[in-house]
Amino acid sequence: MHCGEHSSRCDAENCSCGAGEYSGRCSVKHPIKGSDQPSVRLDAVGAIAGVRIIGPRDTADRGGAVSFVVEDIHPHDVGQVLDELGIAVRTGHHCAWPLHRALGIQATTRASLYLYNTHDEVDALADGIRQAQKFFGTA
Repeated sequence: MHCGEHSSRCDAENCSCGAGEYSGRCSVKHPIKGSDQPSVRLDAVGAIAGVRIIGPRDTADRGGAVSFVVEDIHPHDVGQVLDELGIAVRTGHHCAWPLHRALGIQATTRASLYLYNTHDEVDALADGIRQAQKFFGTA
């Protein structure tokens, strides 16, 4: 999250961020599994009052991308607050406008978690969401 989203271009800053820790923690033969995966920490985001995770809550049924809405705050505003805190997320329809329409939501905020993200970064995302709620007076 601090190091960039999945679709971020690969420049020296993005490629070097966390690369040493990533290569030291996992390999093709020994990927991180179970409770060590940052996506398992969905509870850190989903437990926040006013936050709705879009998609399965069970991490066995989802990948690392976590889309969510924060009640009474537009996703672009959530993204702006998180960006100011150094947390990279995407906002919008994410090529899923028909789904957003079917769910009755205008857009979502999406965090993409992978093996190189730490539990502290997921906690920082949750803290950032709370800061956005406080800033916009919805907490």
